[in-house]
Amino acid sequence: MVGIFSMWKRVERLQHRVSELEKSNSSLNWIEKALKKAGEPTSSVIQYARIGKRLAEDDRFLDYETHPLMRVISMTTRSWCDRQLMNDDRLAPSELECNSERFWYEELKTNADSWNSSEAFSRFYGGCHEPLLPPRQSEAFDKKLFHEFSRKEYDRLLVPSDLSPSRLTDDTVELGVDAINCAPWNYDRFFDSMERNDPSQKGEEWDRCPASSYVMTLPFCMTAVHSTGNHATVSGILLHTGRPKLDRIDNYTMSPMFDRVSTDGGTWQIDGKPYCYVSDPLAAKIWELCRAVHQSPYPIRYRGVVVNPNPSDNNMGKA
Repeated sequence: MVGIFSMWKRVERLQHRVSELEKSNSSLNWIEKALKKAGEPTSSVIQYARIGKRLAEDDRFLDYETHPLMRVISMTTRSWCDRQLMNDDRLAPSELECNSERFWYEELKTNADSWNSSEAFSRFYGGCHEPLLPPRQSEAFDKKLFHEFSRKEYDRLLVPSDLSPSRLTDDTVELGVDAINCAPWNYDRFFDSMERNDPSQKGEEWDRCPASSYVMTLPFCMTAVHSTGNHATVSGILLHTGRPKLDRIDNYTMSPMFDRVSTDGGTWQIDGKPYCYVSDPLAAKIWELCRAVHQSPYPIRYRGVVVNPNPSDNNMGKA
């Protein structure tokens, strides 16, 4: 009897081990499938790249004060900015986790609890540098999946040039129309700003925060609120009132980054080799549209000024 009991115990242990191995293999297979899915190209991003190239190469738009491609970029960027508008968790804090928006890395983390979530994200998706710019590669990037793209090289390629707002035919930003990246973070301040600016309450003109600074980045056609003034700006956006003047323009159009960094919606690529996955397909669309401006054989104007000047032509950048 002792021998039979001992045999059954060994069988039990063997079955348990087989079960553990099956679970492990299942998890590994799932991770492999998830990684493969995360890197697949996105047809909509590829479509935006095609339409950007076609618009940029159409010489019939040569003398337009604002090139249609810049209008497409402006509207697409506006869509991106609208998504950020009420996205700050501090505006309406909650202890409940919202799972309506999930990335593949979250699914991977579920199947590998030992991973730290932020490390898992950056390992595959990199880290945000500035809004709408390509992500920086994590130092802990997965070397089996990605080509190295160092931070030093990233910074070397990202070269903005100054453009005076006074050179534009319109040096203001129209709240509620133009693409503005800002978000309220305090509900009481948001309420006060709405009450102060809503014509149905006090009927006053839009009240700009005196210390705020409005900086546009090209070719993204996006204006960011620097220093202070997020709540006042958001109230102007929602009420569709206010035209603050631009304080500065950073023009990245001729940055070498556009020559070497591209995306197909699945991965961000350096010299055609993937260096991380895409977490924001809309930002990828905007990047490919902006690459078309950079690579255009013709001058592309925005509000009367050529944003992709040829260094050999001193007149090209003038209105």
